[in-house]
Amino acid sequence: MVFGFCSSTVAQEDFAKVHGTVYYWYNLEPLRNAIVEVNSTPVQVYVAKNGEYSFNLPPGNYVITARYYRDNVLLYYAEENLTILEGGGEYIIDLIAFPLFEDVEIADETNLVPSIETPESGGLWIISAAIGAAVFILAVGVFYYLKKRRKRLPEPKAEPSRETIKYVGLPADLQEIVDKIKEAGGRITQLELREKLPYSEAKVSLMLTDLENRGLIRRIKKGRGNVIILSEVG
Repeated sequence: MVFGFCSSTVAQEDFAKVHGTVYYWYNLEPLRNAIVEVNSTPVQVYVAKNGEYSFNLPPGNYVITARYYRDNVLLYYAEENLTILEGGGEYIIDLIAFPLFEDVEIADETNLVPSIETPESGGLWIISAAIGAAVFILAVGVFYYLKKRRKRLPEPKAEPSRETIKYVGLPADLQEIVDKIKEAGGRITQLELREKLPYSEAKVSLMLTDLENRGLIRRIKKGRGNVIILSEVG
């Protein structure tokens, strides 16, 4: 569902189709009913019922944001910058919505802790507050770790990784790809992976399809390329 439209003197053929999917940060599943907004003139807003959104935009610089609310409280947020060149075309911009633990209201989620009965006066409040604070601190740490890893994929370590995932019956060339993804922290762009392997682009694509069919990896469309994510199996 879209609210707003672009009123511009730009020729229709210069408009670009911008679309993508809003993903939930924890399991990379589509985030249903996220509200996607782009700062066009006027502003366009899209309610992504199935996690997918679409806009038609003229050339220019834009900021696309996604917000997810529950009970009128903002829980998850994503933001991407976009530059559309003249000549139209198609732009795929996927968004990963992360929790906004900086917002004080988000701390209400930490209240979902079972009550602990205690005979001491005020003891229940103190225990609940301590558990809530511990959960909040842990959540903030996870959020900033994932946020930092999202901005820049880690470089492979010079020394061999202490943990190596081995799959019984997996061909050596496919195991090599799994090892490369593992060395990169469990996620890597397809372009970077291709540069680390002695195979052609076509063969790398076929091997990734094989691994995806086996359920060992997932490919997420990001702009004009793919991000390869190692599945949590085995």
